[in-house]
Amino acid sequence: MITFSSVTKKFGSGVVALQDISFHIKSGELVVVHGPSGSGKTTLMNLLIKDLEPTSGEITYKNISLTEMPRKQIPQHRRKIGVVFQDYRLLPELNVWENIALPLSIIGKSNDEVESRVTDLLNLVSLTEKALLFPKQLSGGEAQKVSIARALATGPSLIFADEPTGNLDSKASLEIMRLLQQINDLGTTILLATHDLALLDALERERHLELEKGVLKRDSRPASPDKVVENHDHEDKKAEQKKVEKIKTEDKQKKRKAFGITLDLSFFKKKAIDKDEIEARMSEILDKKEVEQKKEKTETKKAKKEHGVEKKT
Repeated sequence: MITFSSVTKKFGSGVVALQDISFHIKSGELVVVHGPSGSGKTTLMNLLIKDLEPTSGEITYKNISLTEMPRKQIPQHRRKIGVVFQDYRLLPELNVWENIALPLSIIGKSNDEVESRVTDLLNLVSLTEKALLFPKQLSGGEAQKVSIARALATGPSLIFADEPTGNLDSKASLEIMRLLQQINDLGTTILLATHDLALLDALERERHLELEKGVLKRDSRPASPDKVVENHDHEDKKAEQKKVEKIKTEDKQKKRKAFGITLDLSFFKKKAIDKDEIEARMSEILDKKEVEQKKEKTETKKAKKEHGVEKKT
């Protein structure tokens, strides 16, 4: 699935971030990339998502050379990889539901497809009851779960989690590690960068790549490599759907109404969307929601007041 062949990355300042790195990751593996800060973990991720180019060497993803990939193919390549960041990177003006739905909306999925997928993902990360909360109302662990759900939204074949527990306490960190293990059990390849080896007890069958000052010091495989899934693109998505779709979605419109979702997703069906335009549209939607909620509260208070007057008479 992923192959680094003698990859070196040097920056203009003369810093060598990665030095002659070689490894191969098969579909379905759970691989932990660990090492102290500055060891090259984030550089490795940035090379994989084409934010950086190697100074020398070859990188392939699903037998396609990333080193020779034309610029116009990079957005499509990035959609195949879900990235989870240490700082969550949720849009503060969107609620939980909308943050998870946004990637699906932008690529033109229908309202029903978005609703079904987001409902499944909320259940997977155990945040169904938090669907209408905003990022500032969430704990760190909850915010990271939303980030993971968003990364999974478009069904990527690989999740890269870059220090996903770096801002969390020990309890929340353990929950996140167990969630990543669960996602891997469903068939998704996980590449997890961390400096905290104490949390790895929550994982099973993981492989370790140890980096130190840009050099690959150790590549240790699990004792029982029974987790590798060969035909990942087809099989892992079927397995994931089969397990997460246990939740019943008989009446989708009722669920949408119960959640109070009034987002018009047709706006996102354009092929190219300006970031500022998205934010402006989202602000407009949220302002409208706020007005509707205030109006509803005013009418409720008025009705209660009138009802109280009737009782007195």
